[in-house]
Amino acid sequence: MVRLINVGGRDNATQPLDAPHVITIDNQGRYFYVSLIAEGYLEKYDAMTYERVGRMFAGNSPAHIILSNDGTRGWYTNFDATLAQKEMKEFDTQSMTITRVIEEFRMTKPHGLRLTRNEEYVLMATEGSEFLYMIQASTGQILETYPVDPSVPPNGNGTNNFIPYQVAITPDDKYAYLTCLKSNDVRVFDIVNRAFILTIPVGLNPLAHEISPDGRWCYVPNRNSNSVSVIDLTTNTVVKTIANVGAQPHKIDFTADGRYAYVTCESVSGGFVHHPPNSGKTPGTTAVIDVWAGHNKIKDIEMASFPAGICITPGLGN
Repeated sequence: MVRLINVGGRDNATQPLDAPHVITIDNQGRYFYVSLIAEGYLEKYDAMTYERVGRMFAGNSPAHIILSNDGTRGWYTNFDATLAQKEMKEFDTQSMTITRVIEEFRMTKPHGLRLTRNEEYVLMATEGSEFLYMIQASTGQILETYPVDPSVPPNGNGTNNFIPYQVAITPDDKYAYLTCLKSNDVRVFDIVNRAFILTIPVGLNPLAHEISPDGRWCYVPNRNSNSVSVIDLTTNTVVKTIANVGAQPHKIDFTADGRYAYVTCESVSGGFVHHPPNSGKTPGTTAVIDVWAGHNKIKDIEMASFPAGICITPGLGN
């Protein structure tokens, strides 16, 4: 069963869609937050009643959202294609107000965010400048920037050869994995020694990956290959490619026990749906993969058009 919740503040009969992009649930399973990348707002909802309980203006193209372990603080990126806002922001989840702006002239098109489990660092990927930013979570201080490849210039202009999209961190806070959608790989960053140490080739246009709760697997959705690469983190090698997972897989999340992975599939083209388009929009799908039974897809769930963000509760919402 699928329940649809209206989000956004505009009249979409006369104005463009608000475009909900990412959904994040706090670790307590009490509230979830939605970024409206087209409207420029963040919204907060009660996870029990689905009532909207907060809303704040977030600036240009709010994208990925992460939350502190206790759910009192949040961070989000401004994925601003106009380059007017080269920044990410911290906000108070109770008052839904911005408490800190973190900006730097090379922070071009920031998208993926992740908070270490010990809450010491926020790691952020910038698509435009092709950096990994390491930020002190308690102060908002930018500690260092790391180019995803030696060929990336230090001035922040980027090369357009890599385009890092999303960040995932192992449960022990030792390693970060970055998807690079242009170079079609995952880059491994040693958080302790602060250096990129490995590149793992995957499929075409990898997007929002996730690491299983036990730290054994990294699932990578390859948008333009319609597949998911399964990386064994004990060897950092791809041990399986799940073909035909859906049309344009976008984001992945695991159940709390790690048994199932859910993969949103944009389905803007392709034959993975059964129902005809509604008002010209192709229905989207979410694929269910049984991790414990050989990483095999077991089900498709049809839903509204262009599903992107996904977050499973109970579980770690970050």
